[in-house]
Amino acid sequence: MKKPRAPRVKRPKHPGVKRSWKFALRQDQDTSALHRALDIAWGLRNALAEERAENGRAIRKAKQDGHTPPPRVTKRTQEQALAERRKREPKGAGRLHSLIVKNIADRIDEGWKRFWEAQAEGRPNVRPPKPVKRKRYRSLTCPQYGNGVRIADGRVEIAMLGSFRLHDHRRIRGRILTVTLKWAQGRWWCVVVSELQARDVLRAAAEGAPDVGADPGLAAVLTFSDGRSLDPPRALAENLGKLRHEQKALSRKFEALKKRQADEN
Repeated sequence: MKKPRAPRVKRPKHPGVKRSWKFALRQDQDTSALHRALDIAWGLRNALAEERAENGRAIRKAKQDGHTPPPRVTKRTQEQALAERRKREPKGAGRLHSLIVKNIADRIDEGWKRFWEAQAEGRPNVRPPKPVKRKRYRSLTCPQYGNGVRIADGRVEIAMLGSFRLHDHRRIRGRILTVTLKWAQGRWWCVVVSELQARDVLRAAAEGAPDVGADPGLAAVLTFSDGRSLDPPRALAENLGKLRHEQKALSRKFEALKKRQADEN
């Protein structure tokens, strides 16, 4: 009798590696729409966190009193509630794209999953998501590139929020997965997560090459276990003679300028 064939498992043709790319938004543009969107997202996030916490307290109290506990609030129920809220509040939650709102529920759900896993494993100091202050909520995530977000011609275009210019100082490699707009260091940043094929990023070691360890340091950038070391770049020491020459030339020009001004006066 033949053994039953194992179910086929779909796997990517090549393993992928994720990379993040961070670009600053240009400051000579109006980003007030992003701040308003962040205020709305913060309110939604705290409402979802409080709803989960209240549901958990109600379930515990019902079990202690011997009553039938209410149904547990899930990510699906919160997503449906957010969809209805977007319809009811066109000037509130309706100002955000549906996937940005959905990502808020995903964040809350991931936090609760981590809490339950820690409880099962007995790990302390892990708390479920709770309402946070406005200054601690600083990012908006578009989880699907091409659906509500696009980057082209040095601009990031967010559906329902507008188009914003970037300091795109390097080309994004790989397939873009998510785009996050984050407020940090007093300005807006665009963080892009892309996926590249591992064979294009991680180089295989040469055949027969020995295993060598390395240790970073200050005297040498990198010291290998076989005795080799890499010296740090010494730009100042290498160009000190040229700098001295240019400084003398500038000083002579300055003295000549002062003399000419004195003669004219």
